Amino acid sequence: MRIVVHGQQAFGKAVLEALIKRGETVIAAYVAPEKEGAKADPLKEAAIAAKLPVYQPASYRKPEVWEEFKALKPDLQVMAFVTLFVPEEFLNIPTHGSIQYHPSLLPAYRGASAINWPIIKGEKETGLSIFWPDNGLDTGDVLLQKKTPIGPTDTLGTVYFDRLFPMGVEALMESIDLVKAGKAPRVKQDESKATYEGVSALTEAVESTQPNVSKHLKLMQDAGLLARRQEGNTVYYSIADPTVFDLCEVVCSSLQERFAAHASAFAAAPLSRARRN
Repeated sequence: MRIVVHGQQAFGKAVLEALIKRGETVIAAYVAPEKEGAKADPLKEAAIAAKLPVYQPASYRKPEVWEEFKALKPDLQVMAFVTLFVPEEFLNIPTHGSIQYHPSLLPAYRGASAINWPIIKGEKETGLSIFWPDNGLDTGDVLLQKKTPIGPTDTLGTVYFDRLFPMGVEALMESIDLVKAGKAPRVKQDESKATYEGVSALTEAVESTQPNVSKHLKLMQDAGLLARRQEGNTVYYSIADPTVFDLCEVVCSSLQERFAAHASAFAAAPLSRARRN
């Protein structure tokens, strides 16, 4: 099966390396374009090291981009952390279509804040979905799902790096095997249970009384990772750049330890605790 890996950052790299280790026929990588002056994306570096062609279109809405993809004669597109909109005209080019990773149990927590909201809301479990993407926001049919518990001391760092990241790589491998065998299901999402949480919120009081939380949020905002807006005494933070989970070395010297500490401080804020109860 001729596979194209489409993604970015550490997760995309891990998926590519897992496919190569399995002996899969990977024919190319599609990678999010880097911002001006930014270092090369880890997936791009891994693809180049594997002597694979790398494509970085700024938009997937153009017919010439579709034709370029079609010329590769792909059988399956594996989408590992994709943040640009990809229309069905592109998604449906491979013989077997496209499959995508999402870090929540769809249809719950669609959108870019899928990891942090289950923790903030005090959910007892979360998980991941591999689904068949369409033109909607995480609305496609589900192929498979994996669950993991959320403990009282869990943070974004522990849930993502320790579980959803490695589980996601394994789930994509399992999904590819199902596609190969012609046994990959397409389960419609129950729209009555769909949720979308686009932003995370802190009260102004939390920002003023939790200096460490405020400092780390300010650093991440300055680095372009978070967007901040205020309505009354409520401050809303949204993920301005969804690569926050893999790019936080911009504001931290240690990716996992420091980010886990920041997430722990965020989760310990009074508003977060109130939402757990």
